[in-house]
Amino acid sequence: LYSRRLTGLGQHIDVSKQETLISLDRVLAVTHPNEGVNQPRLAYLPGFGGLMKCRDGYVMATMAEEHQWRYFLNLLGRPDLAEDERFKSHLGGFIDFDSIGPIISAWTESRTREEAYHQGQAASVPISTVNSPEEVVNSRQLRARRFFVDISHPQAGKIKYPSAPYQFSETPWAVERPAPLLGEHNEEVYCRRLGHSLEDLVRLRQAGII
Repeated sequence: LYSRRLTGLGQHIDVSKQETLISLDRVLAVTHPNEGVNQPRLAYLPGFGGLMKCRDGYVMATMAEEHQWRYFLNLLGRPDLAEDERFKSHLGGFIDFDSIGPIISAWTESRTREEAYHQGQAASVPISTVNSPEEVVNSRQLRARRFFVDISHPQAGKIKYPSAPYQFSETPWAVERPAPLLGEHNEEVYCRRLGHSLEDLVRLRQAGII
């Protein structure tokens, strides 16, 4: 929008849903690359909107629409269950998960996360892999998009951070400066921007105001 106002031309904006969510969860996103701590995830019984165990971890399935639930039953190889009263209306909360849970588990536990993910996507079923922080940081996709960047700080040293969850075609995102030190920009703010003298700055500091 700013580019259009200034130049009359817009830009192509590439926004990643995954990178947006990572940017909102920065604590976990920086713990592994900087401290080597791999935070575990909690798992619970398979069901609508739940984690499902695979051979090498978990996948998440969220069937928010009736047709997605039907596609999921097709994926399980049990399209007949769509006509079973116990499994007809998952949105209404009538699903008998005690009965269908073993069917779901049999399907997922015979597959890896990647197999379940790709087969689900091909069948229009919203299934995604559940990755650890280490797997996210080492993701080939995120590495290709240069999402994690190293920023050097005068006290903290070099730390890996999540960057912006968007890419502009003409004005790429870049790090301008690290987080400021306490009082680092006092002269710029108080003197150059607010018009105080250097003597004023000294007096403010001596008085404990800044």
